[in-house]
Amino acid sequence: MSIWYKIFKWKPWTILTNYDIDSKCLKCPKCGSTSFEETLLDTVSNVPSEIDTHCLECKEHVNYWAYGAYDPIFRLSDRSFEMWSIRRFAQK
Repeated sequence: MSIWYKIFKWKPWTILTNYDIDSKCLKCPKCGSTSFEETLLDTVSNVPSEIDTHCLECKEHVNYWAYGAYDPIFRLSDRSFEMWSIRRFAQK
């Protein structure tokens, strides 16, 4: 857990993104932790079809996986300079 989160209960912008290219969460955008808990929400023929991911430290909802892909809204709303620059140049 980052020192910023311990003191202020929020984490400022990071330089690198908190998500990989496939939108899988690498570290919590809120506290910086790398400990996650995945909750199985639904199955189709005993195969996972929907999985919810929460941070174990701050209980923040960090990702949602369904039918083979992660929800891109988490990566696109990431508080990192890397994603800010991608969003900025995409608007032009």
